[in-house]
Amino acid sequence: MADNVVDLSGDNADDGWVADLLRESTDSLADTPDIAMPPEVWTRLENALEAERVVVPLANHRERRAQGSHRARWVAGVAAAAAVVVVGGLLVTNTSQAPAPIAGAEQAPASDSAAMMKSSAEPPTSRLMASGTDYSATSLGSQITSLFRDKLGVAKAADVDAMPRQAIAAMAGDDFMSDMSSLRTCVQTLAGTPDGHALVVDRGTFHGQPAGLIVISTWDHNMPSMVTPSALVATPKGDLAVWIVDPTCTPVMNPEGTEPLAVSVDW
Repeated sequence: MADNVVDLSGDNADDGWVADLLRESTDSLADTPDIAMPPEVWTRLENALEAERVVVPLANHRERRAQGSHRARWVAGVAAAAAVVVVGGLLVTNTSQAPAPIAGAEQAPASDSAAMMKSSAEPPTSRLMASGTDYSATSLGSQITSLFRDKLGVAKAADVDAMPRQAIAAMAGDDFMSDMSSLRTCVQTLAGTPDGHALVVDRGTFHGQPAGLIVISTWDHNMPSMVTPSALVATPKGDLAVWIVDPTCTPVMNPEGTEPLAVSVDW
């Protein structure tokens, strides 16, 4: 069960004081006032940690901190950092496992979790609008130019990434643009990354049927898993990936499995 057993019964008053605290229950700690930890005790524990290379369980510390226990914050850290169980005057430490982070230190989230947190905090598009445009494959180049230049005020393609982001709110309706979570999922799925961000999402129609237009610039983004666009619009700066999708965010123009339509614009 344990690798090392140390008798505390004859140790000094500081060790006895720490042992008493370790015997306290979590419930009693929550009701006790703040108390300063003697620096010499902390030094001794740090030295013990370095010598023993113990495992650091953090669950109890996080739970007590969430409950607002001030004294428990560092007492739990002491208990967890030492990984000790005090029974009948014996200090038992387990040195059979690999070292772990210092007690009380917040753990950095995994990269996927960090991306998710970031993506959930930012709007998935710089602009969300409802122009009502009836998009078509034959007119897409001029429609994209008009969308950015006339409706969004972007004079040239080189400036699209500098287009100011606006506060985004879901629109009334029953499509993916009427729910922020669905809008985010749609954009991220098409981009193939949780960092996916659209320049604009526009509610319109396609051949008279309800549809959405989603535009993402490709020149500053790594999107190896990007869903095949409905069209790639070549601009002097680079390609704009464009999807025309139905109300469920399913591509309806040049759907998956076909080559994207090549469109060139001088804008």
